[in-house]
Amino acid sequence: RLAHGEGSPAVGDAYGFHAALLVRRGCLEEALHHAMMMLQVRQRCGDDKSIADAHWNIGAVLRELHQYKAAIESLEAAREIYS
Repeated sequence: RLAHGEGSPAVGDAYGFHAALLVRRGCLEEALHHAMMMLQVRQRCGDDKSIADAHWNIGAVLRELHQYKAAIESLEAAREIYS
């Protein structure tokens, strides 16, 4: 975080990679936290596609957590941006 700045795209990417690794290990709650952090960073400094991708990733994790209503909301947010 310090080398690139708290809100840099590289930090957002790092949160995303970390979230993916956590999903693979089955640590879904922690993965959701990192995916949400990725979204926050991308909302501050990212382009629309990267923000939509973050919403999509959050939706995928929420689905795995069986939080279907929240997952649909995240996926719809992504779709809205992609459209």
